[in-house]
Amino acid sequence: ITDVSLQALTARLVQLKLKHLHLDFVGCKNLTDAGLRLLATALHKSNLVELELHFAGCVRLHSPGISQLQENLPSSLRSFKGSFKGTEVNRNFQNLIDFQEFKAKTLSSTFTA
Repeated sequence: ITDVSLQALTARLVQLKLKHLHLDFVGCKNLTDAGLRLLATALHKSNLVELELHFAGCVRLHSPGISQLQENLPSSLRSFKGSFKGTEVNRNFQNLIDFQEFKAKTLSSTFTA
């Protein structure tokens, strides 16, 4: 998977009107923050209730792309799981609160530095 192929996928996501989505990009070494921003934009426009994303081993993903994802989660979302081991964030999230709290910690450490 590359950013270009992810762009094609994200173009269809909004049209599908899904409530549950599970995407596995484990080990996609050509996926970058640019692709993650495309996905974040598409997710923000969705009405997803449940989202599971796996990016373990995607070595070209960094904090800015993951922050875009955090900031653009759909307001309808009630369940989230994500794996980011092997990225700059290097951790997994078991639920939406865990992911949101990580965002708060990241932002607060940015502002206090």
